[in-house]
Amino acid sequence: MLGAAGALIAWSASTGPASGRGPASTAAPSSTTTSTTLAPPTTTTAPRARTQNPFTTPAARAFLAGVTGHLTAGVYDLTSHLTYLYRPGIPEYTASLVKIDILATLLHEAQVGGHPLSARQQRLATSMIEDSSNPAASVLWAQAGGRDAVAAFDQAVGMTQTIPSWSWGAIATTPRDQLRLLRVISEPNALLGPAARAFEGSLMAQVASFERFGVGWGVRPGAFVEMKDGWYHEPRVGWQVNSAGLVREGARAYLVAMMINSGPSEGADMATLTTLAHLIDAGLRP
Repeated sequence: MLGAAGALIAWSASTGPASGRGPASTAAPSSTTTSTTLAPPTTTTAPRARTQNPFTTPAARAFLAGVTGHLTAGVYDLTSHLTYLYRPGIPEYTASLVKIDILATLLHEAQVGGHPLSARQQRLATSMIEDSSNPAASVLWAQAGGRDAVAAFDQAVGMTQTIPSWSWGAIATTPRDQLRLLRVISEPNALLGPAARAFEGSLMAQVASFERFGVGWGVRPGAFVEMKDGWYHEPRVGWQVNSAGLVREGARAYLVAMMINSGPSEGADMATLTTLAHLIDAGLRP
């Protein structure tokens, strides 16, 4: 299983895939803290602004030192275009986070084919994202083309640390790759046009209250949030609990992805991600 010590690093787009094929790699993460620009899906750029690493604030360091469980996380600042990663390169199971990927793949295919999603597909997508319906996810996974289609889309996105699976519930990924996926939904790019991005973003903004923790609970009241959570009990690691999304407040905007397994309980892991989301939000605050 993972070591107890955490590592802080910001990755560039040239970083290679993670080692290991399970939810926890035995490879020791680097202890270096740096800041580099993650290659965006388009050439659109913006002036760099705040460069504070939210994982290195005193409050975040104190909290992370006491976390029980195998935690990995990442933040992409949409203003500065900087990516910050905590314990990078550690693959964990997506759980329901993969539903973001399933819908993005389906929307990309519809865009390439020159046709919108059918009314039924839109209803299924709404149920899959807002209520986290597993039956809806299974139907749309099959309609999108399953493992090979989602893996091909992930490759186009640049998700080199995501391990495909024939079962959508058994895909392994890293926060870095989930940030790359969120950027395709949040920023102009060639894979998803404005209508597709707006559709998926609108569903993520309306996730049901019983499906919210982490990003959904950890930010300041009044902030605009598009998010998706996921959790399930995996026999080898215990609870796998994840939270990811977009946060906007005025001119400030960022993406976040957090994943934890082997924590003390489902509720404790959800609380860990909610607290971390709050500390990230505070750390990036002007």
